Amino acid sequence: MMKPKKVSQIPPSDWPTDKEWKAIEKDLLKTIPSLILPINASPVDRIKYDLCEQFVRYCIAKNINQRKLAIKLGIGEARVSEIVHYRYQRFTIDKLVKLLSIIKPSIKLKVA
Repeated sequence: MMKPKKVSQIPPSDWPTDKEWKAIEKDLLKTIPSLILPINASPVDRIKYDLCEQFVRYCIAKNINQRKLAIKLGIGEARVSEIVHYRYQRFTIDKLVKLLSIIKPSIKLKVA
């Protein structure tokens, strides 16, 4: 039988302090978490998820925030927030493709 390893109760020196952790947690409570794709997601949800991912990749590649993306797409920031946080339930595939074609006019989509 193996002996369990002892785990140190002292965090590494480069870890945040308790005060810093509390500040981080407070900031996280103000943010909107991104949704993950469930294992049993429908094909439609998988397509929408993949389309939303394209917007996130665009923002990262172009180093732009949601506000700038909203202006470029001609929609409200709240709607852009829904897209980049994978909250696609209020969008149709058609709408997401139409918006994506604004920022990536030469994009080609394939359905396998």
